Amino acid sequence: MAEFILSTLAAVRVFFRSRTDNALEVLALRQQVAVLKRKRPRPPLNRLDRFFWLTLRRLWPRWADLLVIVKPETVIGWHRASFRLYWLALALPAAGRPPQDHRGGSSPHPKCNLLKPFETFVGILKRISHLESMD
Repeated sequence: MAEFILSTLAAVRVFFRSRTDNALEVLALRQQVAVLKRKRPRPPLNRLDRFFWLTLRRLWPRWADLLVIVKPETVIGWHRASFRLYWLALALPAAGRPPQDHRGGSSPHPKCNLLKPFETFVGILKRISHLESMD
């Protein structure tokens, strides 16, 4: 009898909440049902499932009330791990060849040499002055 009264009160509570809150609750419950319908005794959560709960955690304050398939602490751990990976990716240097300083001297690659036009101009002037001194 007590279960019936509690479930009736939970059903009446739906009428006093906003539509957005109800829609998010339905979305969260449907996602959990979809995970549980997978053909395994204990279905693993894939990246999309984790992304769903991380996003829902940011958007909806009541996300932890409906979470049944994992503990809320697990979702918080996922969020912290993704935050660490994000900042680690920003802190690591870019992959590939390290940048080179092209200000001094000539480079074997003509597109990388920023001083090439100036060096070419000075070389032409030297050749002209050398030719004039031979006359």
